[in-house]
Amino acid sequence: MASIAPNHKASDPDSFLFARRLKAPIWVYDTDRKRVVFANKAACEVWGATCEDNLRQRDLSIGMSRTVEERLLQYQADFLRRDATFSETWTLYPNGAPVTLDVTYSGFKLPDGRMAMLCEAHRNSDQPTDTLRSTDALLHTDVAVLLLSETNEILYQNPAARKIFEQDDLGLQQLFTTFEECTRLLKD
Repeated sequence: MASIAPNHKASDPDSFLFARRLKAPIWVYDTDRKRVVFANKAACEVWGATCEDNLRQRDLSIGMSRTVEERLLQYQADFLRRDATFSETWTLYPNGAPVTLDVTYSGFKLPDGRMAMLCEAHRNSDQPTDTLRSTDALLHTDVAVLLLSETNEILYQNPAARKIFEQDDLGLQQLFTTFEECTRLLKD
C-alpha cells in the first residue's frame, strides 16, 4: 500500500515529486469525498483538466452511477482488508467525452489515515469497441458474473457478484445448494 512520505500533506508538491515526472497518467482518488487529491500532468490531460487544481475542485460524484460508486467502495474495503491491487479497463467521461483506459488501482493512505486509491492508467487503444462495451456492461449490470479457474480460484467478480459473494475464498462448490449440482456442471 502506498502512502505519502511522513510529515507531508497530500497537497504538498514534494510528496508527489516522483509521480509528477512520470509520463503515465497517475492520480489519487479520495473515495470518501469523491475527489482527486493529486494528479500529474498526464492525468490532468486524460481528465480534460487545465491544471491539477482544476481537477481537484471537481466533484466526481456528479453523474457517477450507483454501480460505479459501489465498485469503488468495494475496492476501498479491499485496500483496508489486504494489500489489494486491481487492473481493469474503465471508460471515464471527463467533460462528457469517453476515454477508455487500462487502470491499475492500489490502496493509498492519506495523511489523515483514510484510505484512498492510487490510479495508474494506460491508454487502451487496441481493444475493439465491442470488447470495451462488454467490459462496461459487466460493471453496470445487476446480474452476478463470476469467473472461476478449474481449481476454484476466483479470477473475476463484477460488482453484482461481489454484493452476493462477499467472501474472497469461496470455491465453486459453495456456490451450489447441493454437491450433485456442482458435479453435474463440472461434467458438462
